[in-house]
Amino acid sequence: MSSPEDARVDAADKAPRASSEVAVAIVRETPGVAIQVYDRTGRIRIWNPASETLYGFREPETLGRRIQDLLLTVGEIPTFEAEVSRICETGVASAPYVWTVQRKNGERRHVLSSMFPLPSPSSGGEALVCCMDVDVTEQQKAAEALSESRQRLALHVLQSPLAVIEWGLDFTVAEWNPAAERIFGWRRDEALGRHAAGLLVPESAKEHVDSVWRQLIARTGGERSTNENHTKSAGNIICEWYNTALLDREGQVIGVLSLAQDITGRRLAERLQMATYKIAEEAREARDMPALYAAIHAIIGELMVAKDFFVAEYDEASGLLSFPYWVDERDGVPPPQPLGRGLTEYVLRTGRPLLAVPEVFESLVQSGEVDPVGEESVDWLGVPLISRDKAFGVVAIQSYTATNRYGEREKELLTFVSHQIAAAVERKRAEEALRKSEKRFRALVENSSDAVVLLRLDGEIADVTRSMRGILGWEPAEVIGRRGFDYLHPEDRDSIVRGFERVAAATDQRGAVHIAPCRIRHKDGTWRYVEGVATNLLAEPAVSAVVVNFRDITDRKNAEAQIEYQAFHDALTGLPNRRLFRDRLAIALSHAHRAKHTLAVMFLDLDHFKTINDTKGHTPGDVVLREVALRLVASLREGDTVSRFGGDEFALLLPDLSSDRDAARTSAERIARKVLDQVARPIADGPDDELRVTTSIGIALHPGHGDDPEALLKNADRAMYRAKDLGRSTFQFSPEG
Repeated sequence: MSSPEDARVDAADKAPRASSEVAVAIVRETPGVAIQVYDRTGRIRIWNPASETLYGFREPETLGRRIQDLLLTVGEIPTFEAEVSRICETGVASAPYVWTVQRKNGERRHVLSSMFPLPSPSSGGEALVCCMDVDVTEQQKAAEALSESRQRLALHVLQSPLAVIEWGLDFTVAEWNPAAERIFGWRRDEALGRHAAGLLVPESAKEHVDSVWRQLIARTGGERSTNENHTKSAGNIICEWYNTALLDREGQVIGVLSLAQDITGRRLAERLQMATYKIAEEAREARDMPALYAAIHAIIGELMVAKDFFVAEYDEASGLLSFPYWVDERDGVPPPQPLGRGLTEYVLRTGRPLLAVPEVFESLVQSGEVDPVGEESVDWLGVPLISRDKAFGVVAIQSYTATNRYGEREKELLTFVSHQIAAAVERKRAEEALRKSEKRFRALVENSSDAVVLLRLDGEIADVTRSMRGILGWEPAEVIGRRGFDYLHPEDRDSIVRGFERVAAATDQRGAVHIAPCRIRHKDGTWRYVEGVATNLLAEPAVSAVVVNFRDITDRKNAEAQIEYQAFHDALTGLPNRRLFRDRLAIALSHAHRAKHTLAVMFLDLDHFKTINDTKGHTPGDVVLREVALRLVASLREGDTVSRFGGDEFALLLPDLSSDRDAARTSAERIARKVLDQVARPIADGPDDELRVTTSIGIALHPGHGDDPEALLKNADRAMYRAKDLGRSTFQFSPEG
């Protein structure tokens, strides 16, 4: 029988074993958590069902094997062995750690492991390590993706061409990317913590920017704005802003993120374009040169400060420099004067823009290039007005205060605008010269051989000159009070009426408007061609009419028509010549291509025609050519073309034969046979004699024998010579290809 002491010792020996057995049971039965037990060398002692599910190995496949060889990747093994050794020696559990492991099927997974001793080394038993694993592969992927996304976002912010600025709730800079440094000139360390008002917002834009900020914080708007901004050293620029409020998890605004781009160049281009349009419009609308210069002054004032502005013009004939437009707060208008040594004359002399800041002006004076003239300004900017590569004037602005300075930007702007001003001045000068010329013309019209008709706004003839009788046969009394448009040819009436209405609507009297040639009825019933000019003098009390001056050009039009006819027709037969034939063939080819129709070109000449000329003479030969021309025309359809190319050569154009190629070929054969029959009929040569000729025909079809006039004519010509080789008086098609 054992003693109480023996019982205590026996209980002490059994306690670890019982504890170990309970632990093993817990390991095996814990669902959803992969648990393994291994010794200090990593050899597996226990492998629960959840481990089988996670790693794919059944328990019998794992027991006794080292876990390093079974699951761990090569890079993880040293860390694992060191950690197991530490746990076994110290009895202290490890912190949770994410391992990269490899399943039985080779798939790699990320697991979160917690390792602790089982039992404690202090118990005196074998040191074992229990490891609990949870698969965190998907969480790890999500974390890596989030990290990568954040890295990409940071990279985009760094590389963005737009300024990316984060603002705190107090409107101070919390973040500032490299593009912000480039656009605004402030380094990141200079900008962080600075308030927008002292950093970017000029006084003129403060109210607008404050309003946008309040809307953003209240989430009622402000997402997009355009305003002027300070830069560190380059003056003010215009920026377009894209803003969004930053929110915390509860939806509270914690700041603002802004993207900004410098649109100064774009806005400047838009303003310059608008200035160009306005100057061109003023050149048309201004009543005289002073009005034009005043309008130009206002336009330049929209681009820059131009309170003191003048235009100078140099007249080579008189040798005088004058100032047709002058606005200056200190100096009066200078009188016309010979060229001197002022800044204006310097720009005229060099033909180059000049920005005379104090240092430049002093240098020019010291070098003797210019003399001080008039009230001294702080900055003086002048650019030449150039026409035909020569300066004829200067446009200049100047500043008398240090608060308004000019720089290279203003110089570039004024130089650009000066080209538009020069063009406008030249145009206005030409119009004024034309206006003066018209006045002289009207003074001479009474003695002109042209007819002059005064038409009221409704088209009624108010008066005519006596020359009307010589041109159209009408006495003035016969037409006064009648509607002038009633005498126009019906085909010309609408266009002339529209032209008259345009002239009548132009009450600013911009000059004479040309009247296109048109036909007017003569008293004898024939039509006469006239042309002329119309001038709106409805606003002139002494006239109150549109004055139309016209002359008879019938003989000229007839001559032109005859010349044009001769240029396109054969003088002997009246047929279209080679030039007109080629034009019609080109048009027919274009139409055939669109409509997918077949056309034919026939080339023919008369067999043995030379014999007729040699034996009978050229007069009978001409009779034959004229008669053959008539017979060819009679043989063809309406819309076909017969052309004489010269000598005894003729060409026929047969468009729109058919969309079916075989049917088109059949039609061409039928027409060719008809031509052969018609040409072969005897031709009378006087009362007792007859002439006989035949013809050989070559035929080319499109598509198939050529896609352009040259190819079709060439292939038809070759086919004609094959017809001659076959005995003449026949036709041949061009071979395919």
